[in-house]
Amino acid sequence: MKEITINGKTYPVVFNMKTILGYEQISGKSFFGEDFSKMSERLALIVAAVISADGKEELSIDELINADKMELV
Repeated sequence: MKEITINGKTYPVVFNMKTILGYEQISGKSFFGEDFSKMSERLALIVAAVISADGKEELSIDELINADKMELV
């Protein structure tokens, strides 16, 4: 399982069908055909990937917006 570190806190991430459905719920748009050129689309995908990995993680948009550093591990 991959992980992403945001401001020193590590979250598990996965990419699966649940991630795609989560992205569509968060963004209100279809995953298919997206080019992810907007930061909001990328952040929605990160949140969906974190939620899909655990379901219990609390990751707010504010944490992402105010992050000084993000690193995929």
